[in-house]
Amino acid sequence: MTTEHLKNILTSYNRYLVNNGFTSIQKADDIEYPALGNSHLVLCHCLWMCEQSLQFIEEGDRDKAMRWLCFIQGCFWMTYQFTIEQMREHSRPPERGGRLP
Repeated sequence: MTTEHLKNILTSYNRYLVNNGFTSIQKADDIEYPALGNSHLVLCHCLWMCEQSLQFIEEGDRDKAMRWLCFIQGCFWMTYQFTIEQMREHSRPPERGGRLP
């Protein structure tokens, strides 16, 4: 995956989350484990992770952005946002038939 495509995926996921009403939060201080039964908080945190991952790319830390993308995609699968097949299409380059959400 090229750095440009990585940025496009993260930007697309960022837009998807914002368009679906999620707001960026780094963490939920009021509960110890926000992932337990609270998909909304998980996806708000994913939005923050998208923003941070784009910053990592700008700072030259592409590997960290890739790791965070994997985590974000896992959260999307666990919260029924996208199927594995859909995320494969997101990760596939456009010239090979890839499509972003």
